[in-house]
Amino acid sequence: QPPADAALAEALIALSFDRDEGLKRAAAFALGSLADDETEQRLTVLLEDADWLTRVDAAVSLARRHLAVRYRDFHLRHVLVEEVLYAC
Repeated sequence: QPPADAALAEALIALSFDRDEGLKRAAAFALGSLADDETEQRLTVLLEDADWLTRVDAAVSLARRHLAVRYRDFHLRHVLVEEVLYAC
C-alpha cells in the first residue's frame, strides 16, 4: 500500500466525525486505503459508531488493510521460496 498522505488522512479523519452519516461512511471506507496507525485507530473507534453502516464500512476497511498485508507477506514468501528453489 502507498504511504498515507498526512493531509488526506487528516481530512478523512475530520470527515469521519461529521454529523452527515453519508460523509462519515465514505470517510470510514476511504480510511481503509491509508496505511498508518492514526487511521487504523480511527477505524477501530468507528467500529463502535451509532450508525450501523458506518460500523460496516469501518470493518470492511480494516479487513481490506489486513488482507493487503497478508497478501503482501504471502507474496514475498512465495517469491523467496521460488528464488531459493531456483538457486538450488
